[in-house]
Amino acid sequence: MDTVAHRFARAAAASPSATAVVCGAVRLTFRDVDRRAAALAASLRRQGVPAGAVVGLLLGRTAASIVALVACWKARVAYCPLSEDDPPERLARLCADAGVAVVLATPETLVPLPVPAMVVDGAAADVAIPDDGVEALWPAADDLAYVMFTSGSTGAPLAVEVTHANCRYLDDALASFYARALPAGVTRIGVNAPLAFDSSVKQVLQLTRGRTLHVLTAAEREDPAAFAAAVARSRVQVLDVTPSHLRLLLAADPALGGLDGVWLLVGGEAMTDELCAALSASRAGGFANLYGPTECTVNATAATMGEAPAIGRPLPGAEVLVVDEWDQPCEAGQVGEILIAGAGVSRGYANAPSVTAERFVRLSTVPGHPRCFRTGDLGVLCEGLLWFVGRRDDQVKIGGRRLHLREVERQLTSVAGAIEAAVVLDDGDPPALVAAVAMPGGDAPDPAELRARLRERLARWMVPRRCVVVDRLPRNRNGKVSRSAVAALFAQRPDGPPDGRAALDQAVAAEFARVLGVGTVAPEADFFEQGGDSLAALRLIRGLERRLGRRIELASFFERPSVAGLVSALHDEGARC
Repeated sequence: MDTVAHRFARAAAASPSATAVVCGAVRLTFRDVDRRAAALAASLRRQGVPAGAVVGLLLGRTAASIVALVACWKARVAYCPLSEDDPPERLARLCADAGVAVVLATPETLVPLPVPAMVVDGAAADVAIPDDGVEALWPAADDLAYVMFTSGSTGAPLAVEVTHANCRYLDDALASFYARALPAGVTRIGVNAPLAFDSSVKQVLQLTRGRTLHVLTAAEREDPAAFAAAVARSRVQVLDVTPSHLRLLLAADPALGGLDGVWLLVGGEAMTDELCAALSASRAGGFANLYGPTECTVNATAATMGEAPAIGRPLPGAEVLVVDEWDQPCEAGQVGEILIAGAGVSRGYANAPSVTAERFVRLSTVPGHPRCFRTGDLGVLCEGLLWFVGRRDDQVKIGGRRLHLREVERQLTSVAGAIEAAVVLDDGDPPALVAAVAMPGGDAPDPAELRARLRERLARWMVPRRCVVVDRLPRNRNGKVSRSAVAALFAQRPDGPPDGRAALDQAVAAEFARVLGVGTVAPEADFFEQGGDSLAALRLIRGLERRLGRRIELASFFERPSVAGLVSALHDEGARC
């Protein structure tokens, strides 16, 4: 048998003293990971977790997450990564949908859930239980390797079931691509994506090749300077990154000096000519554009530097088709839906047979009738390269994470008691969700209260930055909600600050409003309670630095994250200059 679990075991046996995982101050060798994973696997089996079960990982960005992942494979169970940023109510829904039997958590990430939990050391997953001979359960090719959530056509999160055979496809396909496109001698891999984002899988699988994973901590990812310093300090050679994150890094340092010589695997969102040009002019070692949905095991196509922003050519083992509305193959230059076949096509969705049957199909119009996944993405073939041109449905991407607008609309309607709601993506800088809620003849709810209630049900990044209440939603002549008209409700942008003695106060207030996507912000309102997150805080500080022409320390903001607090800190700093 040759699953990725077997491949890791062979890599650990070949180089037991080599470094496998680095995260902050924690450094684990292959022997460390292998032994601790074996102990944790034995503990899972003692707890009665059967082969084929699904184990939730709520471990954050820690070395423990990698150890636990390997432990799941050693116990012949699938891992299901969960995000500590999700509220407990949403985590409970996800656990139920995926059929999670037990959740592994750290003391810091543990929350009340309707499934049993095991607490492990967040630094290294050392559960202090020796592997005393409990028989190992090696996975088979058809066993599940992991279950990953993504948004589907129903508007609700769907649990994608990925097998070890699927993972073996990705491991082999990436090895072939590395050999063709990247320089020889790559040994140090950065892990930038969260474990709950499928881009992390292609990095984690590099363990099977004996490479070292450098898991970037949450603190290192929050600040572009700290991020670049961490990458340089660990001498990372290959790094996964989304276009959204790249734009933040380029805004802080257009030359990407901290990523000198690093190869960037870009994915999760569409690239642009401008971004490709900026990367080509930077000090990064090079970049590739990779494409593929979670349902097809992370990546199905790849484009090298000279080919991007196209999404490229099929990886070995993948087959990509573009079909018209009658499922007939499109000619070159004709836009159609992208279908993917081959070894990466996953088993389907857990506990969702009707949606699986709808999206995973065998078409009589396709030669050989392979099992295909309907991506919902629109593409076009031109001179042998595949180009992404948009979506067929209401899915959008924020920070590389796929989201169906209907999921947010359903929750918004529920918490507001509204007749209906419409959510759209405002493609400003930065892109953000905005929402309109129809409340005819009723008391209009406080938009801030709506957002607060949404944060109890949705991940913070899914909550609209701005909500407006209307009598009825705008519709087109066919009677459908006009999303373009909804977006127009938010077209007004705050003006910049006027000249004069109050310029600093008004500049800070205007930047708060711009980043949060609201008209005004109360002087003492907490930035994070108003819907801001760590990346939004970075955009706030960088935007103010451009407005004011001065350096602003992040610590000045985090000590008192409000307009009044930051203005006071800036006044004090100015007085000392």
